Amino acid sequence: MHRCWEVAELVQLIFEALDPYAAGVYRVEGIGQLKASTLFRLAQTCRQLCEPALDVLWRTNEGLILLLKCLPTDTWEIRDGYFEIVSPIQSKDWERFLLYSRRVTTFSACDRDIVVGSSALESMISLPPGTLLPNVQGLSCKSSSVLFPYLTLLVGPRVTQLATFLDGPAFRISALQSIARNFKSLEYVHLNTPVTHREMVRRYVPGFFMQIVPPRRLEIQGLNQAAYRHLATLPTIRSLELLDLVELPFPSPCSFSDTTFPVLDELKIQASSPFFATNFLSVFDKAPFTLLSIAASKNSTVSNSLSLFFAVCAACIPATLVKLHIYLCEDNKTVLSNCQAYAMTFDMIQPLTVYSNLRRVSLVCPLGFELDNKSVETLGRAWPQLECLCIVGDFSAVLVHGSYPTLAAVLSLARHCPLLQDLCLAVDARVVPEAANLATSYSTALINWDPVESPINCPNSPAELLGRVFPALSIEYKSQTWAKVDTLLTNYKETKTSRGSCVTREFLGQGIVESHYDCTPSI
Repeated sequence: MHRCWEVAELVQLIFEALDPYAAGVYRVEGIGQLKASTLFRLAQTCRQLCEPALDVLWRTNEGLILLLKCLPTDTWEIRDGYFEIVSPIQSKDWERFLLYSRRVTTFSACDRDIVVGSSALESMISLPPGTLLPNVQGLSCKSSSVLFPYLTLLVGPRVTQLATFLDGPAFRISALQSIARNFKSLEYVHLNTPVTHREMVRRYVPGFFMQIVPPRRLEIQGLNQAAYRHLATLPTIRSLELLDLVELPFPSPCSFSDTTFPVLDELKIQASSPFFATNFLSVFDKAPFTLLSIAASKNSTVSNSLSLFFAVCAACIPATLVKLHIYLCEDNKTVLSNCQAYAMTFDMIQPLTVYSNLRRVSLVCPLGFELDNKSVETLGRAWPQLECLCIVGDFSAVLVHGSYPTLAAVLSLARHCPLLQDLCLAVDARVVPEAANLATSYSTALINWDPVESPINCPNSPAELLGRVFPALSIEYKSQTWAKVDTLLTNYKETKTSRGSCVTREFLGQGIVESHYDCTPSI
């Protein structure tokens, strides 16, 4: 045997590369099936490789059927899509099952082509709780599964990550209470439900949430005001995502202690109205989070709701924030029926300019924002540490704004934001700044730009300007003209001569050549 197989760390790395579930897909198909068969053969090669190969092969399991098939073949059969026990099972019959099940660390409880039958369930729950899957740490489950009410009997208490999709009947969803009582080491909890079940789920989720040990990461929906008040008292949450804020979470006025969410780092809110999001933010304005992400629909029945939304956001954002994502969404029929109500001006963004630590900013609304060169320069001056900026509208081509920034705005951002690498911004590329009017120095960090629906005529002049300032720039194009710009930029090569940093750049086939100059410092 080659010496590499004697190094446990190398063996582990090799087998990790063969993990058929590495992509997070439970149904092993294609390349995953090939990896699984390779692990199976390695496990049969020798004892030294058997254990690590089996550990990876069985680490992820779904639905228990593969494990149940390890029982003696004369004790079970499949009837009409159900796995049933047909003869008494002795304690020794579980030995092969347990040999593999103790290796399972990620388990998915959902029904597939073959469902665990009632006789098999009775046999499993007759064992001491947690015996069958004692080492599971990541648990994914659907309440529609027949296994859901028995999870605390099948799975050991070591679960640290729980992802639950509540799509099943009420009598199964009620099992949430036992899950909360038995899994005391949860660090991550994700709880989601289809729209059709949300009213029913709201009867069970708050009780579950108020019983669980506070996790570090929480993604949840279906809370009521009592649960939101309880949420305000949890000191350990570092990442919080509210998946369906459909009502005012707190009665106004409402205040909490200064220590609310002392370690919160990421806050994400999906709200049906900007008012619900601002109500939540106004209460937790002292949390030191660095990432704020809000997705909200505009309530068209409330006048000036969008401007109020931005104003309250600006008032409640902590100085620690470095990532800001605001997505105001609406269906196109509603937007097109009242375009003026969705027109956004720079005045709505301006309250956010007081936060100079922002590094990643994404502002998306149905019709985009009415900006000009001056307003973009204001943003660049306000956010000098920007690394990524996205200001765009889902249906921006519908409304013709009174003003648009030009390519000069892109250069302005490069001058004031030396770290800016990614940009998504529509400009009027038909207006190209004169070379004589360019500043003496720009940051060349910009490498990706999505010009969205930017109007453009001839691609040569914009490409020449952009290639001169941003030698590594790549365009994400949606039109043939911008595709030509990207092609010209690709051909725009930079060649360094042997003298200092003297640079020659050229457009191949275009005859556009920069002047040579000696920039070697004099002694």
